[in-house]
Amino acid sequence: MKKGILIFIITMILVVPEMLIAAGTGQNTMPASARVGAAFWFTLAIVYLSRKRAIGGWLLYYYCCLYAGIFFAVIISIPFINNFSPSNWEDKTVYFFYLTSIIPSNVVLILEMIFATKLLSKKKRNLSNVNVLRFILLTAIVFNLISLFIDAKYFTENIILSVWGLITSIIWCVYFYDSKRVRWVLVEDKWDYTEFSEKKDSNIVTPDKSLEDLSISSADFNNIAFIKSLVKKRIQSDPIMSTMGNIGAPSRLRSFREGASDPVMSMTDKIDTLSDTMLMGLPEATIVTIVETYLQLKRQGISDTESLMAIESHRASFSDSGILPSKLTLSNYIKYRVGLEHSHGTPITDEFVETAIKETIDTLS
Repeated sequence: MKKGILIFIITMILVVPEMLIAAGTGQNTMPASARVGAAFWFTLAIVYLSRKRAIGGWLLYYYCCLYAGIFFAVIISIPFINNFSPSNWEDKTVYFFYLTSIIPSNVVLILEMIFATKLLSKKKRNLSNVNVLRFILLTAIVFNLISLFIDAKYFTENIILSVWGLITSIIWCVYFYDSKRVRWVLVEDKWDYTEFSEKKDSNIVTPDKSLEDLSISSADFNNIAFIKSLVKKRIQSDPIMSTMGNIGAPSRLRSFREGASDPVMSMTDKIDTLSDTMLMGLPEATIVTIVETYLQLKRQGISDTESLMAIESHRASFSDSGILPSKLTLSNYIKYRVGLEHSHGTPITDEFVETAIKETIDTLS
């Protein structure tokens, strides 16, 4: 269904501009229609015949459009190079708007080409670089929209091309945010056409149970004893932290150490008296909850990146969000979330986080 809609939209993009141009100039539309028909079927041939390749299908078509767009932008600009000279313009205001409608869009197009080409290298395929390209595509929409308003007021003969540029930039932006192929090839750098073409779509990262339900499975406190053991290990491994009395529930734990002759012993003993709700607010509970949710998503066939992105989307709905690690692994993601959600407490060493992740995986597997 989605492919059918996309094919229809692309057909309209190919057909409508030439028909409108022909109608506006009084030309016979048959030759134009014939050219459009040939272009349309050639497009479908590219998409279909390349579908089994990693850089294939609509992704290959995107690159074809990108490089062809750069080529034709250069060719079309050559005859109008004199328009960039202010001496050829009587009205400097119109000249300013001309430059505003042309230069930013072309700069964004060049940046798009650079970063899209970068993703063709397998070493450069990761979420961070894809997000940069997504941002560039969003920027292209903004500048194409500005160009459309300028052309509508000052350069009406260019209005069709402006509309066409805006629509295509929107389509490719949506594609890079929503495409399963983009996630597989450019984010996760993996490809298996047989698995990719299965009816079960790994683009749908919502498992049989919602992420909220999965997180609640940890909040059902079945792992409370294990979480307590992790907290005690952290206290025992860092006596300085225990004397500070701030491991994530400061006011309660500071009262534990007042008058205590052995702060470490006092803190570890008092951990057992914390309420379940209080315990679930500690960094160890965050680690256990994320690992448990991650493992459940993995068992449902969700990929590593998609699992972590789904977890991030869920946690960001009730907590802070930040810039994800460029290399998105379970370990890096948990360090990022612990640093984000528990910045008020005593810093937790990466070594302890790694140990807690390993022990949690061993316990829950």
